[in-house]
Amino acid sequence: MDRVRARRAGGYELRGTGEALVVDRVVLACGTGLPALAEQLGEHIEVPGVPAARFTFSAPELRLDRMVSTPHFEIRPSARHGFVGAEEVVPGETETATRARVRESLSAVREAFGLPREPALGDVTVGLRPIPAGDGVLCVPLASAPGVVALAAHPGVTLAALLALRTADQLRGAQ
Repeated sequence: MDRVRARRAGGYELRGTGEALVVDRVVLACGTGLPALAEQLGEHIEVPGVPAARFTFSAPELRLDRMVSTPHFEIRPSARHGFVGAEEVVPGETETATRARVRESLSAVREAFGLPREPALGDVTVGLRPIPAGDGVLCVPLASAPGVVALAAHPGVTLAALLALRTADQLRGAQ
């Protein structure tokens, strides 16, 4: 979705690729894209992005169907790439240093899951990942848009059950 607007008849119209979708409630949970969508509803929200390396890898022996986050790595399955991981990027560090950190993550994955060989590294790209200020979680109803909740968190907790319950409570409060 890249467009959201309030309807005069009530509810919201969401547009992206394809047809418009009309809904009563919306959870804006799109990380660094959240400010642009909230602005379309008359709200100013900041979700700072911090530099992070996103990497893809394959590990045929790794049987994993959910996200795993430890102090040594953060990975999740991906239908297109095998697996996707993320690593922090220290401002000013070289690409070589970032790649070394990614390789350390892959070694930690091998060790943690007892894999017979190191996972094969695919692409490494550096971009921004959303980390809200304060406690690292943003879960608030939009004052100008009843039934809309803005949600942003570290990618490792975005789908956490407790955060989902918190979002549902915000939506119930907006009724």
